[in-house]
Amino acid sequence: MPKEKSCGAVLYTVIAGTRHYVLVINDNGGNCTIPKGRVEGNETEKETALREIFEETNIHAEFVDGFRKQITIMSGTKDVVFLTVSCRSITDNATKRVKLLRLERTVRIENRYS
Repeated sequence: MPKEKSCGAVLYTVIAGTRHYVLVINDNGGNCTIPKGRVEGNETEKETALREIFEETNIHAEFVDGFRKQITIMSGTKDVVFLTVSCRSITDNATKRVKLLRLERTVRIENRYS
């Protein structure tokens, strides 16, 4: 049985000279996560990540080279690949579905769920 593969991205924007990370607010319980999802058909990792970002946030993003992290979860049955992308601005359509946090706050939230 082949492994399932998902791709997502650490998405950020710069506001007043400070980098803010974009987290998706999930509909089930309001927990936050980075945008990610299952690879469809013959999509590349980058194509999957961009599609998932847009589907989950309505944000158009651009890749920042130099970061790729792959982890294996679910007892080795699923690989998840994370890339880095940036966006120039956040539109009003996205603000209802995302949370913007500086790095320090993002790490505190992540540590709470680890």
